[in-house]
Amino acid sequence: YYDQTNGNLMMADCDDATCSTKTLTTVDSVTSATTGEYSSIYCVTATDCKIAYYDGTNYDLMMADCDNATCSTKTLTTVDSVTSANTGRYTSIYCLSSTDCKIAYYDNTNYNLMMADCNDATCSTKTLTTVDSATYTGGSIYASIYCLSSTDCKIAYYDSTNLAMADCDDSTCSTKTLT
Repeated sequence: YYDQTNGNLMMADCDDATCSTKTLTTVDSVTSATTGEYSSIYCVTATDCKIAYYDGTNYDLMMADCDNATCSTKTLTTVDSVTSANTGRYTSIYCLSSTDCKIAYYDNTNYNLMMADCNDATCSTKTLTTVDSATYTGGSIYASIYCLSSTDCKIAYYDSTNLAMADCDDSTCSTKTLT
């Protein structure tokens, strides 16, 4: 979650069903900056969670690859960083395995729905695809992704007028049907 007071990405690792006992960890922090907004988490196992989030200081899409249950040991990767662009808001992550994650997100500069197809555990190797190219301010936001397989993902999103869906026909969503 986003700690607005300190501008950090945090993780709560709950030790019981009601989360009355938990471990709170600062996953990403930047002095005098903000990072961690629009976070989405997917845990492949109890000790392997992936968190997609927005770096509000650099305007980038980020991913944290947690190496333990509390995410005190992790790798932080800049997934999408475009000079003079604002990308990475409204993230949604789905992982088919520890080395195959898909992240749907919003490119706020170009108003596009984007997808990152991660090819390794930290998403340092990936393919970035424009899923829906908007021609209007507001664009394709509030994405939610679910994958049936590595080549069959569905992305629901708001296109500033309607609820829309992208039905991806390949691993990078370069071939898709928009509805």
